[in-house]
Amino acid sequence: MNDLTRPSFRAPEPGAVSRPPLLKLTAAEAFARRKSNPFGTWPLVDDPDNRFAPLAAPHCSPSFKLEPGQKIITIGSCFARNIEHELAARGFNIPMQTFVVDKREWARDPSEILNNYVPGAVAPQIRWAFGLETYDLARHAIEVAPGRFIDPYLAPASRPIPAQEILARRASLDALYRQLATSQAAVITLGYVEAWFDHKSGYYVNAPPPLAVLKSAPDRFELHVLDYDRVRASLEELFDLLDQVCPSDFHIILTVSPAPLHLTFTSDDIAVANTYSKSVLRAAAGEICARRANVEYFPSYESVTLSPRDAAYGSDQIHVTGQIVRFNIDRMLQQYLPSTGKETVTDVLTTVQELRAQGHHGSAFFMLKSAWSKNRNDPRLTVALARSYHTTGLTPLAEKMLSAPAIAMQNDVQAMLLLARIHIGKGQYQQAADLAEKIVATGKLAAQAALVQTEACYHLGRYEEGLASITNVAIDGVNSLNIALWKARILEKLDRFEEAEELFQQCNTEVESFEHLLAYAQFLVARGRRDDALQWLNRALKLRPRGARALRLRAQIALGEGARTDKTEGQKPRTGLRRLFGPRGS
Repeated sequence: MNDLTRPSFRAPEPGAVSRPPLLKLTAAEAFARRKSNPFGTWPLVDDPDNRFAPLAAPHCSPSFKLEPGQKIITIGSCFARNIEHELAARGFNIPMQTFVVDKREWARDPSEILNNYVPGAVAPQIRWAFGLETYDLARHAIEVAPGRFIDPYLAPASRPIPAQEILARRASLDALYRQLATSQAAVITLGYVEAWFDHKSGYYVNAPPPLAVLKSAPDRFELHVLDYDRVRASLEELFDLLDQVCPSDFHIILTVSPAPLHLTFTSDDIAVANTYSKSVLRAAAGEICARRANVEYFPSYESVTLSPRDAAYGSDQIHVTGQIVRFNIDRMLQQYLPSTGKETVTDVLTTVQELRAQGHHGSAFFMLKSAWSKNRNDPRLTVALARSYHTTGLTPLAEKMLSAPAIAMQNDVQAMLLLARIHIGKGQYQQAADLAEKIVATGKLAAQAALVQTEACYHLGRYEEGLASITNVAIDGVNSLNIALWKARILEKLDRFEEAEELFQQCNTEVESFEHLLAYAQFLVARGRRDDALQWLNRALKLRPRGARALRLRAQIALGEGARTDKTEGQKPRTGLRRLFGPRGS
């Protein structure tokens, strides 16, 4: 056990014996491991099982399990606060959530004042809590005005408070950290390597010193951009300390915060400074995890930084979105919570629906893809995942899944119907019509299949056939308006204008729909009734003010032109990650 009275950040002496490699294998062992590792190469972009699309989910293999209700200590940067909020919502006991602070000192979320960005600033607080050292107001706090102090081991921007309040607050923090002795696990998130060293205390602090202090004590603080050896040494000291004060079966999940440096004190571009900072932290975390059995790395940093920025970061490009935090917590818990091993396909699909109802769309997607990866020939999982791919703009992956021989041979009507709709979207109308006819022959999903067949026939110019396919089908409530819409379009092509208009009006009486309103406006423009068309078009634009087709039609009316028909008149699905994860920053 290392000496725990004072941390040592000295780099190895020149000529010192180097540490052994993290992993040493014979050539035969290395090739065997390479062959047995399904995650040892990058997936192809057109692989439906691509674990990096649409959101990155790097694989991890936990060595232990967590149980809801367990006490978990969360330490680290602002990403640690994101983690603790989500863990608390899942039923874990999170002591840091109980911390309170006077709003006169800190007006934001109380737990945010606990943010620790620098690895070396954590260990002193644990030492004080367990009586290994004594917190000394004169050495460890900073007096910024007569009788007014700040605690530099907390997050920056806290207001100065009297000495007695500093000491009282430190006592409550000591009580928090002492709960390490009765906790089952900790999640520790590393922030950055630009650290301020306090020569008075001999420790790294968690915040830049106030400018006023630099005038009164110009030599007290010094900026260090930490190198790998110093970061590794500070982590070794921290984990040695945790080994001493925590239970013997205590586990640590180590992460690196994906939130970048807000600013840099170096002359580097912020992107360059941030890359160095995260690279050093990630490398040190990798070595610590390799050498300590009770510490393991969870790749949330890789998940966020390898995902599209629109889904990963808010508008400030610093803070990560709530959706991707929930995605990573759910992904972590799916890995760390014990499995009953009895989850059926029905159980998976039910849980997926529940997650979506809670707004955990990314997590639902990950669960669905994980289940499909283990059973690619199940048509229900295939259709559910393919539908998610299709609605997020990854239609080629959906088509590849649905066209797989094992799925095609099962003649699953849901799979055929989704594939037919994909053909429609790609302009492959004959393939869509053939599949729809095949579905109709089964006697299942008749209304949906007839609708696809009618749309395909419309684009193929086979109007009589399209009308016949939709006329004899039993209309249900879900499809009635779309069936009426496409029947109206077919009748218009057959010059049966009065019947067509009656159906257009029917579509727009029962419900307000952009597509139905626009279709009726196009019909009216084609009949030369531009004033009537404008009324319906304005209603459509109220629903979708930036609807490109509606705006284009309004411009045509202003110019006195007839309506031009779009190649695809049906509603195009919203594509991209916002369809899956909601608005940016949600």
